[in-house]
Amino acid sequence: MTYSTMLVDDESIDLEWLSRRVSEHKDKLSVDAAVNSGFAALQLLRERPFDIMISDIRMPILSGLELAAKARELRPELQIVFISGHEDFEYAKQAIKVNASAYLLKPVDDDELKDTVRQLVAKLDAERQSRDTGKRLQEALPHIEKELLLGWLEGTVSPELEPVAAKMLEPLAREEGLELAVLEIDDLEWKLSDMGEEERRSLLHRIHQTIRVLCEEEGEILCLPDKQHRLVLVAACGRSRLEGLAERVLAGIREQYHPLTATLAVGSTARHPAELRTAFKHARCALKEKLFVGKNRLILYRSETKQPAPGLTADIEKAAEAMFHDMLNYQLVSIDELLEALFRQLDGYDDKAAIIHLIVHYISRLHMHCGQWNENLYELLQWEYGSLRALDQFETLQDMKSWLRRKFFELSELLYRKQQKQNRKTIASILAYIDEGLESKLTLKQVAEHFGFSPNYLGQLFKEEAGEHFSDYLIRARVRRACELLLDPALKIYEIADRMGYKNILYFNRQFKQQTGMTPGDYRKANKV
Repeated sequence: MTYSTMLVDDESIDLEWLSRRVSEHKDKLSVDAAVNSGFAALQLLRERPFDIMISDIRMPILSGLELAAKARELRPELQIVFISGHEDFEYAKQAIKVNASAYLLKPVDDDELKDTVRQLVAKLDAERQSRDTGKRLQEALPHIEKELLLGWLEGTVSPELEPVAAKMLEPLAREEGLELAVLEIDDLEWKLSDMGEEERRSLLHRIHQTIRVLCEEEGEILCLPDKQHRLVLVAACGRSRLEGLAERVLAGIREQYHPLTATLAVGSTARHPAELRTAFKHARCALKEKLFVGKNRLILYRSETKQPAPGLTADIEKAAEAMFHDMLNYQLVSIDELLEALFRQLDGYDDKAAIIHLIVHYISRLHMHCGQWNENLYELLQWEYGSLRALDQFETLQDMKSWLRRKFFELSELLYRKQQKQNRKTIASILAYIDEGLESKLTLKQVAEHFGFSPNYLGQLFKEEAGEHFSDYLIRARVRRACELLLDPALKIYEIADRMGYKNILYFNRQFKQQTGMTPGDYRKANKV
């Protein structure tokens, strides 16, 4: 069999020479196109596939390197050979970047060209054989047999069909063992929630087809779709090749189906086909690790299990109290630190349901603290019954944490604003009360009792909202009222001092002068009273 070859060179003489030389290997290569520009080459690549492209590296407008990069996007499997008249290390380095199969210098030596052709043909033969093996494997298993094999892996087939399924796996047996992996599209339910059923089914079919094509290129890999839209991969190609394929599959989904991503979990190696059921169980266990290690990655099975963090349930009350305190004071940095601490403890659990239960319990404690301040957490966040079910849709702890961080920051801002608004109203009422009762010998304790606060709390609140101590404000208010009364010539200074709550006229005079810069008598003189 021959491999379809395209030749590209902007120099007609060089192109003719190259065509003659390559045609000498017509038993292996078929020169199906010879063009003198990168643009013409790209057009042909869009129209039909080629196995090999041999191109000059230096061409005007679109260089061989640029052509190779674009050709890779159109035909990833294309074998590329560069020919250059310059022994330039930078060119060679760029050729490596685009994964060129060979780099030849002009004038090309006949023996060197023969060796290059031989190596290319050997590589293409091996790839084709591997693809054919995978394709034959897929074709040998019609849909019903794949269902049977998947059922055997899941342990759901009837006893009489067990031997049939086990026998189907015998052709896969390899000395180095078999690998089994499970691929899952991340966040499938909510990312495709706006799609209709037909559109959704079509997209999933295209994604699965993309994965199957990559598996066929690798060869010796069986793809089994399950009812949860996952793909179970049974591979006879070895662990290292499977991991390499996994990276290509994950990258392909990211690039072709953005914003969708996928996670691929690999189970333990099955030394015999009968052990694939255990490998499948291990792969599913590894997939659960996505909750902790994150998505859009390759996850390998590990035998150790997580140990729950001791005493977390008992600590939740204390942690929620600290969180609510920081929410009231709009301490976003501290809120984030407390949330990180909570999730470090949750990382010790290996069961998603248990983790969600603890988070809901934590939120219920926050709701209780809100109630103590006559607030309703669910009303503030406009949550309805079942809103916390949103936690079920998240596939990783990182997603849960990000969602809670946004909600906690929002709750903190709402509580802080309401508290500030309420505090301003309270202070306005307190100031009005003080002004009305200036002549009734007011004290901090008396005002606090009237408004239902402790003296300490009122003193702190007054300082935060009014910007000065209660006692300083009271002195200023009394002196201000005294100034008004001093304008009445019928009132004696000692009478005014007594009405303002001063038993000692000298103390009154001192505080009046500290506030106004003059004595009460001087104030009257200045105002011609």
